[in-house]
Amino acid sequence: MGGYNYIRTLKVPLPQVPLIASGGVNQQTAFDFVLAGASALGIGGQLMPPEALYRRNMPQISELARRFLNLVKDARAQKERL
Repeated sequence: MGGYNYIRTLKVPLPQVPLIASGGVNQQTAFDFVLAGASALGIGGQLMPPEALYRRNMPQISELARRFLNLVKDARAQKERL
């Protein structure tokens, strides 16, 4: 149980309830979670890998954050067009 299909299934009877997707959210699934109806995404190690934190690699962390933000923006824009 879970994944973006679970979010989509829950949104049918509960369209007014904001749902947060966490667990299994990465750059390959973030777009689909938003399209399925997730209001927010909980992203852990995929956003801030332990090695990048340890090395204080801010360029890497900033790039990952930028990618996730763009995925969310693109998914929300596509959802509005549907």
